[in-house]
Amino acid sequence: RRRRGEVTRDVGASASRGREATLRRSVNDALMALKQRKRTGRVVTRSGSRAPAGLAMPVRAPSARKKSERAVFETYENLAPLNDPETVMVGVLVVLRGAAERAWEERLEAIALANRLVIHHVGVVSANLRPFIIGVTSCLESLRSSISKAALSLIKTLAVHLKGKINGELGCVFPSVLKRASESSFLSAEADEVLHVLIEAAAPHAVIRTLSQHVSARRLQAKIAFALTYCVERNAECASVFRGRAGRTALDLTLATLDVCIRGGHPDARLYAKRCLSCLIDVLGSDGLEKPMRAYPDLFAFEESGNASVY
Repeated sequence: RRRRGEVTRDVGASASRGREATLRRSVNDALMALKQRKRTGRVVTRSGSRAPAGLAMPVRAPSARKKSERAVFETYENLAPLNDPETVMVGVLVVLRGAAERAWEERLEAIALANRLVIHHVGVVSANLRPFIIGVTSCLESLRSSISKAALSLIKTLAVHLKGKINGELGCVFPSVLKRASESSFLSAEADEVLHVLIEAAAPHAVIRTLSQHVSARRLQAKIAFALTYCVERNAECASVFRGRAGRTALDLTLATLDVCIRGGHPDARLYAKRCLSCLIDVLGSDGLEKPMRAYPDLFAFEESGNASVY
């Protein structure tokens, strides 16, 4: 029995050593094949024979992988005038019209050139204003945040340098900016600032009319109430905005827009409606506002309940 036990232990130990040796060879074969694949792109077995080329994908060394360079753009103060702005405008419009099919680097370069056109060559931009703005708003809707941010900055520059000339183009600009302002992203604050600049650059009647045309979109109602309140507060000292035939039309559109906003039920929209009604009461007085507001029962009840008195 003792001899049999010793023989059994010897056989088990030798079998274990054999398994370990086989495992080491397998690991060494795998390591060597991996090293050879990195060098040549093909697998080599221990015997030296190569595996079929279709079975192994070439692997580039880390140093061979090129990273795309980050585009760096100057602030508009450092941008110089263009030697041939008409030709540059043609190229910019070509890129902006087909923005969805263009590489993002190409679109960013076109936006940078567009900034230079707006700052130094306003006449060239004014002559092509509608296609120019349509192209910029298409970039504003891009899913790449760098392009959207650059487009917002361009719209701000456009409003500053073409002040008073964009009243007829607000219908193209406002929907995309309002959409960006309504999103929960870092671009929301940037879009809010663009709304302020647009409202300051455009005529109040044009702003009120444009906002009223898009208030049916429920997700935009909070930002529409925000923009409308800023427009009314900014022009509160100018009572003529709501006087005369054009003023009465603007007042009616303002009340109709606020009525839709409070019926939408968004808390922010109702908050801005309170502020806007309070400002209108200060400008026109309770008596001047009561008659036109009776045409909107929900808004009238909202004001009568005391909600509008909280500024």
